Amino acid sequence: MNGKVVMVFCTVLLLSSCGDGGGSADSGDAARTGGDHVWKSQTDMIDKAKGIEDTVMDQSAKQRQAIDDQAR
Repeated sequence: MNGKVVMVFCTVLLLSSCGDGGGSADSGDAARTGGDHVWKSQTDMIDKAKGIEDTVMDQSAKQRQAIDDQAR
């Protein structure tokens, strides 16, 4: 019986250590603080890079079109 108690204790300890502690981004903390989170600067930089990529792709398409127009 002592082995069963130890097994149950270890199982409970393992499961409780796997919990998120209530402090994860899913808990709504980021929404209450205006969207600030640990990786905000990195996610902002990714959004900025996507915007720059769109601009570069648009300019590339315009340049290709201009080259095609001149070739005719």
